[in-house]
Amino acid sequence: MRRCRVFPVLVLVAMVVAACATTALTTTALSLSAVGDTFLSSGKMLDAAYTAKTLSEANYQKWRDFVPKFQVAYAEAVKTVNTLKAVGEEPTAAQQTALALTLKNQLIEVLTAIYLPAAQAAQ
Repeated sequence: MRRCRVFPVLVLVAMVVAACATTALTTTALSLSAVGDTFLSSGKMLDAAYTAKTLSEANYQKWRDFVPKFQVAYAEAVKTVNTLKAVGEEPTAAQQTALALTLKNQLIEVLTAIYLPAAQAAQ
């Protein structure tokens, strides 16, 4: 039983580490890709936690509500970068950083809303 109570805390730590790792990548050309990869890996972890019944229905619903919003925002960010490239302008590091940070912050916000209550309950 102890293991099930510790799982949310461990996953929260993994999410924070992944989010921090993304910070280092936000000034590279791969920044949007890195945030997208973090989104996908977060989804896999949340799906596994929900399937294992270590994540409540209410908290998983927060993820379900967030997914389509993130997908639209991510697609728009990629479209922005591709549009700039199509007209012969290379997106600046500042532009790419702004796009990636916005998405990353949205992801961190929802993950915190999901895992913080679970981590606090486990203590």
